[in-house]
Amino acid sequence: MQERGVGLGDELQKMYGMTGEEFSKALQKGQISAEAANVALIRLTEQGGKYANGAVAQSDTLFGKLSTLQDAFITLGQNIGQALAPIFDFLITQTTRLINAINGIFDRNQAINTVRQREGKGRSRAQLGRFMGSAEGQAAVEAELEKIRNARPTGGGPTKPPTVPELLKGRAGGGGTGKTDADRAAEEAERIAEASADRVRSLEQQTLLASALTAEERTQFERQIQIAEILENKQGLTQDQINAELQATTALFEQQDATKQLLETNKQLSAENKDRSS
Repeated sequence: MQERGVGLGDELQKMYGMTGEEFSKALQKGQISAEAANVALIRLTEQGGKYANGAVAQSDTLFGKLSTLQDAFITLGQNIGQALAPIFDFLITQTTRLINAINGIFDRNQAINTVRQREGKGRSRAQLGRFMGSAEGQAAVEAELEKIRNARPTGGGPTKPPTVPELLKGRAGGGGTGKTDADRAAEEAERIAEASADRVRSLEQQTLLASALTAEERTQFERQIQIAEILENKQGLTQDQINAELQATTALFEQQDATKQLLETNKQLSAENKDRSS
């Protein structure tokens, strides 16, 4: 087909976003399937394809040459769009995540304020602070947050277009990483997205700490953040290692509480002795 002027190889190369060298290596390694070739033929001959409506037969005529020139410009535009697609996809994804993160911060603040107003009746400021820092208080906030999220209408997204078949694993040997520009752009976008998610998580933690009404409530929030970070298991620990860290962290919290209680007791006894002496 290539000898007869049918650009099947060009269409396959365009389908997978490969350079000429990468496409040659993929052919040598047997990564191009018959299904992929069939898809390429359909794309070439369907409406809008390079050889739709007998364009091959017209290529030797003046009209055919003009049509071929027009097709070349269309292909150029498609190639430019293909090259920029990962960038636009990344920008849209990051903007969506940022907006969702900001909405999440506002939703959490709204949930905290709602629980405070509801549970603050009949409680002093200190009692409310202890309640908000307790497991029961956090469960109430999470339940309120879930109500807020469920009340928000959600819309269905656009239908995804059909994707081209994946490359076959191919034969052993052959150089190159096999990664296209789109693959590398997707990896970079994923790395940036993870960094952005970490920053958003940090902002959410800071917002939670800023909402504390008392020092005791802030301490409880800080402890919850520490435990959540252990459970997130970014370091890839085993379950036994996670349990050991949780036990050590809990023991530290208990010792801190015991020391604080002892200091307060000693301070109270000292004040009482001073009053007796006077």
